[in-house]
Amino acid sequence: MGFTTNVPRSAEYTIKIDDVQGENIENVDVYLVDRLLNMTHNLSERGYTFISRSAVNNDRFELLFEERSVLSTDNVNELSSSLSVFPNPTQGVVKIVSRDVLDANVTVLDVNNRVVLAPTTMTGSSLDLDLSSISSGVYLYKYKLQTIRL
Repeated sequence: MGFTTNVPRSAEYTIKIDDVQGENIENVDVYLVDRLLNMTHNLSERGYTFISRSAVNNDRFELLFEERSVLSTDNVNELSSSLSVFPNPTQGVVKIVSRDVLDANVTVLDVNNRVVLAPTTMTGSSLDLDLSSISSGVYLYKYKLQTIRL
């Protein structure tokens, strides 16, 4: 998605979702990726506000749609004992390894539940996530399982 403004001074803009239409769209989170600022924001939770002055950027934004998962406590103990994330803390790349997860989407969130790294697909039993562009802090990993071996 592009963004263009002819306003010569810096101004604040907000992108938000007012209405959603489509089959099964009510079970989907909509993320806006700001490629210029290297940020991902969940538009399903609230609007995204940014500042810009006169600019033409034909590919600044991207929309991502992710189906919401239903939280379940079934098999949580088995899954948590089979999942490892290391090193912690990390200086760049973190490795996620599981003996039971075959396919999953992994999203990195900050402590305010904001997406700081867009969903990344984990196929197979491991995934290397490059976190070098993220500032030091406490982060959460959200796993959306696609296929699991029980």
